[in-house]
Amino acid sequence: MAVAVFGSAPRLGLSQPVDTSRPNGSPTTRDATAALVGANSGNIEAERARLVQALAGLRSWAETRGAKVSAVFVDLSDQTTIASAAPQFPLNPASNQKIILAAGALALLGPSYRFETGVYGSVVDGVADSLVLRGNGDPAFSTRDLWGLAENLLARGLTRVKGAVLVDQSAFDDNFTPPGFEQQPDEWAAFRAPVSAVALDQNTVTLFVLPGQAGEPARIWSSLPGVLASQGSVLTRAKGTANTIALQIALNSSQLSAKISGTIAQGQPLQSFPRRVADPRLVPGIVLKQLLEARGVQLAHSVELGGASETRQLTSVKSEPLARLAFELGKESDNFYAEMLLKSIAKHEEPGPGTSEGGARALAAWLKRRNLWVAGTVLRNGSGLFDTNRVSAQQIINVLAEAQQDSRMAPEFLSQLSVAGRDGTLRARFPKERDSGVIRAKTGTLGRVDALSGYVFTAGRPRFAFSILLNGVAEHAEARKRIDSVVQVAADLARVSLLEQPHAPSRQ
Repeated sequence: MAVAVFGSAPRLGLSQPVDTSRPNGSPTTRDATAALVGANSGNIEAERARLVQALAGLRSWAETRGAKVSAVFVDLSDQTTIASAAPQFPLNPASNQKIILAAGALALLGPSYRFETGVYGSVVDGVADSLVLRGNGDPAFSTRDLWGLAENLLARGLTRVKGAVLVDQSAFDDNFTPPGFEQQPDEWAAFRAPVSAVALDQNTVTLFVLPGQAGEPARIWSSLPGVLASQGSVLTRAKGTANTIALQIALNSSQLSAKISGTIAQGQPLQSFPRRVADPRLVPGIVLKQLLEARGVQLAHSVELGGASETRQLTSVKSEPLARLAFELGKESDNFYAEMLLKSIAKHEEPGPGTSEGGARALAAWLKRRNLWVAGTVLRNGSGLFDTNRVSAQQIINVLAEAQQDSRMAPEFLSQLSVAGRDGTLRARFPKERDSGVIRAKTGTLGRVDALSGYVFTAGRPRFAFSILLNGVAEHAEARKRIDSVVQVAADLARVSLLEQPHAPSRQ
């Protein structure tokens, strides 16, 4: 696997007016600038060579472990490649997949796009024949939002519902397990949550444990009553003792069952254990029914799927704009948001219910329309989880280059990336750059995958784009250290490149 280096960007002097007030023989401002540029040129070439060597060192280290690397560093000022290693070789990108998803979602849906979730039906003299809860894929819809909808129904005078509470999930298909997620069917952690058009609390349920007095049982409850049945108990022990809480999740019919045991120390803060729900489709309706019953509304019937033909809206809530929701993709690497957005893209771009396959097709079509597609790319899910997608560093670089120069989405796309040393998944990395804020990037981690792709800034704008995908190494700490050291060289290069011509105009 060779590391390639291509033509360097031309070095241009700064255009400055001549200072005619200087005495004869004194250098003009233009002369001084030219001298600075000339002195800086050697440093730039040295730093570029150091970047090539650093990437070669990473490649050699990976090859000794039987691992593979696909990497590219590009100077965005003139679109030249500084260094690369197997740039078009497709690998598992892990959560670097979210770079493609975020850019595609912002391009296709638009930064100002908002999701809407509402309750439909008719209330006459306080009575509704039925209530329909309908959504179109809001990944941030929460119990608090549902409380607001319930309060609005009460404000309309609702006192009784004669029929069922219906949940209309027809905006998405019924396949609520995203592609690749079937590879870990017994994993109940929240990161593997299913997706649905109406999704409550990211389709998770949380079990809470609060210690009491020493020798007494701890208090145990869950965030969504009726969704999780818990068995067992946790004993409160003396202050200073270790917590030994054990939690086992099983599926009994359509209800989750939690078996909990162990101990918790007196005085410990509230402990929370978020877990994915098994089948998310009825959960929002179950909770809405309980919220209304708690406020005195009479409901005699069960919660069912349906209601797609009901068009009379009683109340609704809208999400924050996509520009803000995208922060959960870049900074927090939220898998649930990614998979919900993938289906939302499909719903927006194709007729019929949103599907993961349709979302992947829409992303591929967008890449091809913009001449960004790289042969060998395989897009199946939006989050990058599991052994599912295949993407090269060049594919990611193409998206990064497009996103930063497209004025319709550039500010929003750049903002959702983590700032090295400051926030998101990069808050603990690149401590040297904490104050500078020059590195913005997206991380990616799976069992034997480490990835990092993003930008190095100069003068407040992206100067270099980079992508490093490493597959086949389980030594995450060492892999990250070596990846970061290569990117750090690019940051050092940026510091000595400030006198170069900054950027071409943004594409309109």
